[in-house]
Amino acid sequence: MKLFISYSRDDKAWVRLLWQALRDENYNAWMDQFIDPVSNWWETILTNIHDADCFIYVMTPKSRDSIYCEAELNYALDRGVPVFPLMLKRCSVPQRLNDALIQYQVIEDMNLDKVLYRIERGLGVVRAGNYPRHEVKFPPKPGAALDPAESMLIAEDAVSAGNFAEAVNLLTEVSQKASGTLARTALKRLEKARTLQVCGDEYAQVKKVVLGNSGELAREVWEDYLQTPCATYDPDDLASRFTANPPPDPTVGAIRRIAPTSDVPTTPPVGTPPVASVAQMPIQPDPVTRQKVPLPQGEGFREGLTRRTLEILPAPFEWIEIPAGKVTLKAGGYLTEPTTFDVDPFYIAKYPLTNAQFAPFIKANGYKTQSYWTDAGWQWCQQRKKTLPDYWNDAKWNGVEHPVVGVSWYECIAYCNWLNNVLKPENGLRVLLPTEQQWQRAAQGDDNRTYPYGNDFDASRSNTYESKIGKTTPVRQYAGLGDSPFGVVDMSGNMWDWCLTEYESGSINTNSTNRHVLRGGSWYGSRSLARAVLRANDSPYARYNFVGFRVGVPIK
Repeated sequence: MKLFISYSRDDKAWVRLLWQALRDENYNAWMDQFIDPVSNWWETILTNIHDADCFIYVMTPKSRDSIYCEAELNYALDRGVPVFPLMLKRCSVPQRLNDALIQYQVIEDMNLDKVLYRIERGLGVVRAGNYPRHEVKFPPKPGAALDPAESMLIAEDAVSAGNFAEAVNLLTEVSQKASGTLARTALKRLEKARTLQVCGDEYAQVKKVVLGNSGELAREVWEDYLQTPCATYDPDDLASRFTANPPPDPTVGAIRRIAPTSDVPTTPPVGTPPVASVAQMPIQPDPVTRQKVPLPQGEGFREGLTRRTLEILPAPFEWIEIPAGKVTLKAGGYLTEPTTFDVDPFYIAKYPLTNAQFAPFIKANGYKTQSYWTDAGWQWCQQRKKTLPDYWNDAKWNGVEHPVVGVSWYECIAYCNWLNNVLKPENGLRVLLPTEQQWQRAAQGDDNRTYPYGNDFDASRSNTYESKIGKTTPVRQYAGLGDSPFGVVDMSGNMWDWCLTEYESGSINTNSTNRHVLRGGSWYGSRSLARAVLRANDSPYARYNFVGFRVGVPIK
């Protein structure tokens, strides 16, 4: 069943969680973030409404007043598509819904579990009902006058979606009709939008040649494109097609080998007063070289590896050894049906990586050292001019022992490469993101439990929507309460963990530009998203305040 979700951009974060939950339940849900750049975005929206089996209308004061949401709703009603209104925030009901006597569902205080239940009941009515469809013309894009501030916000969304012509039209109108600050800002943004509009058109032509030819013609066209002012505009990462992949590392497939360095940042000295946020942490101006001491073997190896890691990273940090076992993954992506895997023994970090533990990577010029990055990651970092995680300087998210969030999958891989470079683990070991099989094994143990701490949900054992905290919590807050069978903490809620595994292929190629698996749920999502078997995914450049990571080490 194909679902179309209509919403206001102010509710994008919540709607994305709804979309992920629907996809996890095998619904073909669509939202407008999937519009391809340079396509006609209005016709794309209408086409997806035309083909939908049900139109989910997320009602809020913003969507109620949006001329675009109104036009989408009217087209769905004219077409005869069943409309399912969800009132996320209290507002007046559109007149046409009242006229049609369509019942809406108030969900403002519901978690996603309950929302999904309500949707499933409504879709049961849709499946059983008879909704005659009508062939009606695509309505024109709404042209009603907007206030300048609203126009600028819509223009910015249009730029983000690659709809540069729409942005140019809106910003031109604002620059002509507004005054003062908005007019001046609109003129500046208009110049940028016009440049991007030209680049978008040129890039579309270049892309057509590059994707249609794998030989010298494609390379020549691409090299000529790099000489234009649009050289940094590469939303589809075409550059990666002309960069030779590094030779595979025999221990981890396509992980890059990185040159050794002696620049190792130190942790704060003993006796340093506690600090509230990562921004207050003392900077160590003179990196020191750690003397390499042989690790103890046998029973003491894990303790020795933990001790060595704590020479580089501040506490809390501990490696947990996970014995070999089996896991069964849900269907989705590269899995067409539930599949059981054998998992070799490995180590995994007891806690998610904290802001304090990410700080040494920044201080070691991690964002400026190409050898730490994969080719695709380095190109993304340079083109987007990234030097810090999102939210790094935001006091709500940058507590020393809070998990680092706002990091892309690319940044996680770069961090692992940096940590390997300074940790220098012996015996062929290498720090990586865990695969999703390893992650689920560490979370579930041998009894296939629903949550890491047991089969019954308990809001006091993890940070999810039901906890009503509204942000991340320190990684030790639920230690001893929500631990997995192996003693791993925060594997249910707080923030999603990036995994090494590609969602569509199952590959662990770190130079990938494809979507990667996310596990564990977050403070923002409901308990259903924090189950040990739940599999989500996102683009490797995605950054959110509910996504972070932890590290692992394969033993074999």
